[in-house]
Amino acid sequence: MRKSFISIVIVSSAGALLVLDQVIKLAYMTSPIFAERFWIFGPASLNMFLPFGIPFSDVAFWILAVVVWVICWIWFFLADRQYERVILFFILFAGASNLYDRVRWGGVVDYIHIAGISVVNMADIIIVGAVIALIMQRLKSKK
Repeated sequence: MRKSFISIVIVSSAGALLVLDQVIKLAYMTSPIFAERFWIFGPASLNMFLPFGIPFSDVAFWILAVVVWVICWIWFFLADRQYERVILFFILFAGASNLYDRVRWGGVVDYIHIAGISVVNMADIIIVGAVIALIMQRLKSKK
């Protein structure tokens, strides 16, 4: 019972972060005043490429996205550990947030500037954190 409650809290928190992510993106894309004055994250940018600016054709991107999406869902349903399902949930829904951006805006809206190296969004951070957590749990369970 306790593990279920913790999972619900974690998943709800991730959902709230993704809703906030979409609200910030909407504000950046539709309100010039917000985009100019909301200086905490810096100016937003529309990333029409893959991570790190890797160019990719639209058709190849969508084929890759569907393949990865299907693999994650299959893994989600076959996972026998609760923590794996929670982590995969993070990856699936954060990925969906970025895919929604691609459909709505023509690219992913990035707004968090990281030390002049990269510009990301909350969904990106959730995906990276979830992948790291998944790798760490896998390594831990093999010991």
